[in-house]
Amino acid sequence: MTRVDPAPSAVLEVLYGALGGLLAGAAYVAVLGTAAVAAGHSALAGANAIGAWLVRWLQSAEPQAFDNFYADASLGGALIALLAGASFGALLAGLLLRLPEDQPLAWGGLSGLVGWALARWSILPALDPALPQLLGGRALLAAHLLSGLLLGAWLQAGRPRRG
Repeated sequence: MTRVDPAPSAVLEVLYGALGGLLAGAAYVAVLGTAAVAAGHSALAGANAIGAWLVRWLQSAEPQAFDNFYADASLGGALIALLAGASFGALLAGLLLRLPEDQPLAWGGLSGLVGWALARWSILPALDPALPQLLGGRALLAAHLLSGLLLGAWLQAGRPRRG
């Protein structure tokens, strides 16, 4: 007789998605930090560029200003990425519960692309134009795609065995 684990509750799956989203948000900040270093800035420039929508003066500052640590922009930017990742992770996990055949990795990659498009053409121009100006569209695409794929892989690895 084979033991089949019972399907976890929807709440647990959504919480698991939120945890994976936190990890994806951390990866997002890491990718932007790496892109910042590659562009000649400090690793803090990625988090500061995210946090610039909280710290308005930073949006019009010289590019070198993004290299410094600011408690509000640096920590705020990292927190924004983590919370956004957790929200998207919970949302994606909830969506996957509704699909007859879920493909978490594919949906994670697609959510990364959709997130990039929304950020690039609607959210960032309105709230934080400093981020695409400082790091460019390729870094944003890489960060969104990698974090989406990481979230999808996390959700796929945590899928319960059904059947």
